[in-house]
Amino acid sequence: MIAAPNIFVGDYTYYDDPKDPTGFEKNNVLFNWPQFGDRLIIGKFCSIACGTTFLMGSANHRVTSHQRLPFQRVWRRLGGKHPAPPLSAAL
Repeated sequence: MIAAPNIFVGDYTYYDDPKDPTGFEKNNVLFNWPQFGDRLIIGKFCSIACGTTFLMGSANHRVTSHQRLPFQRVWRRLGGKHPAPPLSAAL
């Protein structure tokens, strides 16, 4: 059963997990905070493989913040400009 108000699953869609078949939302939808306005819409007649993970938009973080990871050096080498957006961002 899906309790989150921003996750919609179409009719006849199924998911099975031998360890926790009722924990789809808890185990497979990560960074889901409905207050940010994200929605996950899964269509009708879908078969979702065990272990499939959905990353919601809230997983993004600011790349201009201070951090200790080497990504900041790469960012500076790119001139502080973001490379071409991923294909999914253009949809």
